[in-house]
Amino acid sequence: MIVYFNYPNSQITIHHDNQCNAIKMHQKSGQRIITATMQTLPQLISDLIAEQYRFASNSASNDLYIDLVLGTPEQSETLIPFIQALMSQNYGRFAQAVITSHC
Repeated sequence: MIVYFNYPNSQITIHHDNQCNAIKMHQKSGQRIITATMQTLPQLISDLIAEQYRFASNSASNDLYIDLVLGTPEQSETLIPFIQALMSQNYGRFAQAVITSHC
């Protein structure tokens, strides 16, 4: 499951299909993609709190993909609002973002 975070448009999109054409369409040079597993999840949370992933209104830092590779899709989906809340602490626009499912 890959989750797409867009800024400043405040968009959060879940892609259950990692091969989704919409993901491929948004790929760009230097695209930020983070893989989160049960082992790397604590570091991801720490990085989000420390604002290691900055967002700005430019193509280099206006979006981020997080590939959630947890035990089950349900576990991954329950984590998304938590990640949204962490990002909202530094980027308030994410607080109002509606989480949508694309595929």
